[in-house]
Amino acid sequence: MKKSVIILGKGGVGKSSLAVALALRASEAGLHDRFLVSFDPAHNIGDILGVSLTGKPEKVEEGFTIWEIDLERAIKDYLEETGREIRRAFRDLSAFNLEGYIDILSLSPGTLEQASYLVLKDLLMGEGNLLIMDMPPTGLALRILALPWTNSFWLDKLIDLR
Repeated sequence: MKKSVIILGKGGVGKSSLAVALALRASEAGLHDRFLVSFDPAHNIGDILGVSLTGKPEKVEEGFTIWEIDLERAIKDYLEETGREIRRAFRDLSAFNLEGYIDILSLSPGTLEQASYLVLKDLLMGEGNLLIMDMPPTGLALRILALPWTNSFWLDKLIDLR
């Protein structure tokens, strides 16, 4: 089973520094397949390690991959996939301005959180024996981590309204 560590707290308290230090020291504990990922829009792990990152996972040494997630790209990917699913599910409803509805999805509350959660879910199901997550400041981090419960609660209430 993959070990996962979530580093969260207020902005500016050293979350990124702690995440990098933990990832570097983890190999001494026998965790040689490490993945350090930053969900923080104010990416710092590349600066701390002195490497230039591109927004994609990058192997910085054997058994150590880092990724400062390109949140704009994650949102775009999420919206494109959601648009495809909506078009497929409602293909016979073009008279209801389906494309207009899809276009406005980018303005929906929770888009950043949902896109981030989908990346997180994929990471948790991926390879490696240690995943270290450098999270954004507390408010956004908690909204991302609470999303499964929030969505479930919201859907239950919608079902109750039927």
